[in-house]
Parts: sequence; C-alpha cells; structure tokens
Amino acid sequence: LFSRKKVVALVTRTCAILDDDSLTCWGQNNYLELGFGPAWTDRGSSVGNDPNGLTERVPLVDSAGAPARVVDVCGGTRFTCAATTEGAVWCWGRDAYGQLGKGTNALSGTAPGPVDLGVDANGAPLRTVGLTCADHAACAIFDDGRSKCWGYNNYAQLGIENTADNTAVGDDVGEMGNALPFLHLGENRTVLKMSAGYYHFCAVLDSFELKCWGRNYYGTLGLGRGNGDITLAGHDGSPYDERATIVDFGNDASCRPLRVVDVALMGLSTCASFDTGHVKCFGINNQGQYGGQLGLGVLKDDHRGDVAAEMGDGLPFVDLGTGWRVKRLAVSSPQAMHMCAVLVPDGSEDSTSSVTSTDEPEKIKCWGDNQYAQLGVDDKLVRGVLQTQMGNALPFVSFSSRARTSASGWRLAVSPDPVAPTPLPAWVAPSAPEVPVIDISGHAAVWGNTSRNLRMVSQLWTTFSNDGPTTSATYPLPNWAIGAPGTTWTSSSGVGEVVEFNTSRPVVVRVLIPSTLYSSSILPDMHLWKDKPELRFAGAWRDGVTVRVLDRTFAAGTNALTIKGQAYFLFFAPDFEAPVCHVQPDYLPPASLSKKTYAQPHVGSDVAPWLSETDAPLLWTGARPLPLWSIGAVGTTFGTYDQNGARDFTSFTFTNAVVVRLVHKSRLELFEFGNWTRRADLDWTGTGGGAFENTNTVYERFFEPGDVALDTRASYRVSDNFWYQFFVPENFTDAAQNATNAAQPMMLCSANEQAVAACMYVHE
Repeated sequence: LFSRKKVVALVTRTCAILDDDSLTCWGQNNYLELGFGPAWTDRGSSVGNDPNGLTERVPLVDSAGAPARVVDVCGGTRFTCAATTEGAVWCWGRDAYGQLGKGTNALSGTAPGPVDLGVDANGAPLRTVGLTCADHAACAIFDDGRSKCWGYNNYAQLGIENTADNTAVGDDVGEMGNALPFLHLGENRTVLKMSAGYYHFCAVLDSFELKCWGRNYYGTLGLGRGNGDITLAGHDGSPYDERATIVDFGNDASCRPLRVVDVALMGLSTCASFDTGHVKCFGINNQGQYGGQLGLGVLKDDHRGDVAAEMGDGLPFVDLGTGWRVKRLAVSSPQAMHMCAVLVPDGSEDSTSSVTSTDEPEKIKCWGDNQYAQLGVDDKLVRGVLQTQMGNALPFVSFSSRARTSASGWRLAVSPDPVAPTPLPAWVAPSAPEVPVIDISGHAAVWGNTSRNLRMVSQLWTTFSNDGPTTSATYPLPNWAIGAPGTTWTSSSGVGEVVEFNTSRPVVVRVLIPSTLYSSSILPDMHLWKDKPELRFAGAWRDGVTVRVLDRTFAAGTNALTIKGQAYFLFFAPDFEAPVCHVQPDYLPPASLSKKTYAQPHVGSDVAPWLSETDAPLLWTGARPLPLWSIGAVGTTFGTYDQNGARDFTSFTFTNAVVVRLVHKSRLELFEFGNWTRRADLDWTGTGGGAFENTNTVYERFFEPGDVALDTRASYRVSDNFWYQFFVPENFTDAAQNATNAAQPMMLCSANEQAVAACMYVHE
C-alpha cells in the first residue's frame, strides 16, 4: 500500500512521491510528460478497473543502477523534473526551450534523463535538494543554498538579461554544467525556498526576505514599479543591485520588517507568508473568470504591486478570519489561478472555541478562481473579489465523508513547518518619551511662537524671524507645531533634491505643503508619507489656502528628505506608548536639535573686524570715518552686486545671546524693520565724499541663542547694501531689556584667546 509524500497537481497531470520514494504520474501524456510511454497515451482514466491502481513508476535510477529515491518533483507546460536523494536532477517531456537541460531542442517528447548542473570545488556533482518549475523553465536549489536556472529566458526569468544569445539556456551544447551560472541572490545570501509562476521566480532568502525576478506585469514581482523585465544580472553575468529585487512587505505590529517564511506563486501573482502567521499577495488580479487570487476583497483588474504605494505597509494582509494563523502555503503550479493556505490555531480565544479534539489539527482555506470547484467549498463561486467573502466568511475546505461519522471523518495530515527565524521579543513600551536628537548640519531652529518663520537660504537650513505674514509664511502656527524643531527647503530646479539628516532615535517628520500645490510634485516619495487631514490648518501662505500636513517615521541613523518645491519640515519624538510605525497622534513631544560646540556667533568666513577707517570692511567711502562704538567689532562684508536688488540671506548660529547692529542705506526696503529698534543716536555721517549718500542709519536687535538668517542682499549701488556688526549684551541677566545699552564689541579670537567670551568662531 502506497501513500503520497508529495503531490504536485498541474493543469493536465498529477505526480506523487510515494512512501517508497518512487514517483508516479497520471493524466495527459502527449509528450511523455508522465515519464513513461507510449506518448499520446493518457494514464488514470481506467484505474478503477485495475485492482493494483497506478502500477507504473517513472524510470529513474541512481549511480548504482538501482531505482532512484525521489525527494522533490515539479512540472511546467508539457515537462516534468525530479530530484533524487543523491542530489541528481532528471527531466523529461517536451523540450522546446531547453527546459530539460539536455543541450537539445526536441519538440516530440523525451524520456527521463539526467541534467548536468556542474560540480563543486572538490569536483563532486552539485547536490540538488529542491526544484521549482515555471512555464518553460526550471530552477534547482543545492544543499549549500545556491541555485541555478535553465530553460526559456524570454522575460529574464533565468535571472540574466534576455538577449539573442540567451533567449533560452539549455537548448545548445556547452550551456549546462559549470557553464550554467549560479543566480546572483546577493552577497552571502542563500535560498530557503523557491517558487515559480508563468514567467517569474521568487526565492525566500536566508535573511527571511523575498527576492523576485522575471516578468514584471502589473506588479507580478511586487517591486512597486511599472511593467518590464527584472533581472539579477546582465547578459554577461555581472550582478545588479542586490537590494533592487527585494520585495517590501512593510512592518509587523512592533514596527520590525516582516520576515518571510514561505512563498507560493500563481501564474502572474505571488503570495508570501510571514513568521507572524499572516499572508500577503500581489500581482495580477484578473486570472480566471473573475480574478480574486490576491484575496484582498477587490474586484477583477484591481492589481497590486505596480505602484510603490501598493507595497510595504500599503499592501494589506489577506483576511483569513480570527483564531487561525498561516502555517504554510500550498504547493502551487505556474498555471494556478487560486491559492490555498494551511492554517493552525493561533492560541487565541477564537481559535480555542473553534477547535475540538475531533476536528482537524490543521485546516485549509482557499481563494481565487473557482470555475471548476477548485476551492473545495461545495460551490463554484469565486472567492476574494468582495470583502464579505473573506475573513470568517471564507469557508474551510471540507474533508468530511458521507461514509464516516463526523467524529471519525477524514482529517488533514499534519504538514511540516517551514524554516522560520528565531522569534523576536515582544515590543515593550518605554516608560517615557525617547526624544530623538536631530542634526541637519546645524541649520534648523525651534518653532517657538507664531512669529517664527523658517526658510531655506542658499541651500542651507536656517530660520528667519518676522512680525507678521509674508508671501511664504505659515501664520498662525497650530499648537501642535509650536516648540518643535523645524526647517524648510526650497528647490526650484524641477529635479528632486536630497538633503540628509541624522537622528539619534526614530523620529516623526511632518511636512507642511500648501494644498493648492500638487503634493506629489513636491514630494517625489509622497507614497511613503501618511496624510494627516486632521492637522491641516489655514495659514497665510501664498493666498491664504489650507496647509496640508503629512507625516512619516524615519529610523535612527542617517536619512534623507527629497523635495522638488517648497515645504516645511518639523521633527517630533514618536508616541512612546505605541511602536513607531503606528499611526501617530496629533500631539507629539518635540525632537531636540543637536548641540554644536561653537564660541560666540558662528557666521562662516565672511566676517572681519572693523578696526579703523582705513581697513574697515565698508565698501562705500561715505561710511568713513567709523564711529567709536563700531571700532573693534566683528562685522560682515559682502562684495556681490545684483542689479535687480534680489533678496539674499546668510545664516548665523548664536550659541549665546547677541546684539546685532545694522548699518543701512535707504534705497532697499528691509522686511524686518518691525523687529528692529531704531538707534538714531548711533547714526553718523561719513566724510569720504563721492557719489553716494553719506548718512548711515543704525538699527539694533537682540537675538537669543540659536540659528537665524539675516538679509545680506547687495545691489549695483553699493551704498544700498546692508552691513552687520555683532556685540555681547552688557547684561546677560536681563539681556533683552539691556540690548540697547552700551554693548561690548565682539572680537575675532586669536589662536591664544579661544576662552574669551566676546569673540567669534570663524568656520574653516
């Protein structure tokens, strides 16, 4: 008496490994795909008349000439392959594209014969432990975790580019054996399991990630991109980016990347299960009469995986009901249009109440095409095209028998567990917020109140203070934004630009975009951001439109923001009561800016001491001689001219409070006059003569420690330029009130005066 160890059901035939490790097949046999002849003689139609049942076995032999013991079998269109306990591979059937690996192209049908897959470093034949077959191609997995593929390569399903020389591999002499390359799966990566569709393969790697390649048709490979063949290497065998073909499934409930333990492919669709007991499916959703093979409760032609937003956390789990978890996926064939999963109780109250000692220890649910009742649910209705068909409403496959009572009915045999990673510890919430420290080259500031505006200045991240709304302001700021460090970035090039930032811990970044702008044209990676409609607010931005808010969680380490237009970014600590990838509440603790070690204000290299009238950094002669209060102060000097009088800014970082005095000529308007104190008592008249006005007006302003941007535009009339000098407030205990009192000038520090408080740090 024989019972199956593995059964592979294909479109026109079925093969089974029996208890004695022999192999038998039945069904259509037009091209000897059953492994024995004669051709065009089917098997199985009259088995009921033979008391011995299916007596024929596929004639495979081992190295000693004895009947070989089979460990795996797979089949494609009109061909079949098997692996033996010695690690040998045999293939038979139709050989249209080299799928039999014999170096020939026999269309009439070929009897079983060994496949030369090469030898290892010691000269011993590579030992095959697993096989998978596509429509006209096959792949072998070896005992060291490497893999080779051969056959049809019309869609790069062999992992190499499809060229005139390798549209098929295995149909010419010299293409097999050691000449057949290993798949480029990534540095030091090996295969745990592989599955095949029509024209694509996917492999579960030892990193518990899924890698897919071949035909990418409406998301078949789950890579979030449009149609086109995806390969692992060039036609010359040189490998491509090993991460480019890794499927993004998103995170588990503790915000850790989902770990793949099983994979099963249908014709142009893919399903993967995870160590969490869930399953996700992507690809074509229109095979069969009504589709449904993705199990997402969506109608036919609603494909998934060809847009980035449809993958990762954007790809939902298949809802198989409560109380059960997926143990493994069914062994599929490349022609399949439906999927099945083996389920086991998940240990919850729901599973306990639905399992009794007389029920199956494992159960099966199936979804997808059901034209021929292949779902095993006593009807021919498709499952998976409506939400109401899934979950607890999706019936189990029934193995009940009318010849037996329910207590002794047919039971599903216990299936082996797939290779699984070491379980991860459960997420434990911290007792308090873990505030991330943000470093963006120092160019950021805190949104402290409604009069704080952030702008990008000459590709730097900085701040600019203002009393009221301007053309790019966001006043009034919403309460949830006040106190958070933020920055802004403007890119008018039309090309996505990237600026990196570093964070000590995971951080929630919120981006503010005028809703009148097409958000995806501002954020090229918008699909990675979550819209927060409840945080939108009406700001005086452009024409007063509503400001749209999106957020995204970034991991600790170096990250990048990409933008094509203008947007504001704010940084927050994630909600400490939930894992960071969960939807974040409206109000979050602000992140912290990194503390730079500077002396008195850091303003870059465009500074010089105003020491005397002969070497003052003033470009117009009407400023001379300098007044006594300015002698010795550190100041700015700029020699750029802009005939259009365009605005320009320079960033400053103050690590202590500072008094800034502005020397101004009247031809250019200063936006910030409302924030500056007029110091008419400090005005002076130069005697240098010349064509320019000699009256120099002075304004003064106190700044708290932090980053700020000052208007430093110049015009073709040098007398219109703005010049700044920096001073130490006289009384730090009441600095704001004493800012207009006499102030000590800030000197450049010499090499032996780094400890002097009243000095300026000049960046190299």
